[in-house]
Amino acid sequence: MGKTKLKSGKVGLKESEIQRQIIDWLELKENQGKLFFQRTNNIPVSQMRNGKRIFRSMAKGQKKGFPDILVLKAGRMIGLEVKTKTGKQSPFQKEIEKSFKKNGGEYYIVRSLEQVMFELDNPTCKHKKIKQK
Repeated sequence: MGKTKLKSGKVGLKESEIQRQIIDWLELKENQGKLFFQRTNNIPVSQMRNGKRIFRSMAKGQKKGFPDILVLKAGRMIGLEVKTKTGKQSPFQKEIEKSFKKNGGEYYIVRSLEQVMFELDNPTCKHKKIKQK
């Protein structure tokens, strides 16, 4: 349970399992006063009506592709997009990543808790600044 078979035949964690590990660690750090985080949920809510699944549209101001987790740490704004080893960004996620970086934020595609721990404890400017027009 919580595993998915990769194309290579190896078994890897599902995105939800990776996210749960990350959130557990972030909660520990938040309780220690070391950061603030918010798990975002951009999936429109659905419900059954007359035997059909009906999806509510996203709330006003909510953006498709927003990172799964937003972290504030020591003046840094960090977007974490959780993916499996083979997961890829959607076009919406790529646009949000550009917006984060253009406006001074950090954005990481993370595939493990260890990667999150490294990125949060080793602030670097890996991304190139996008020149404003």
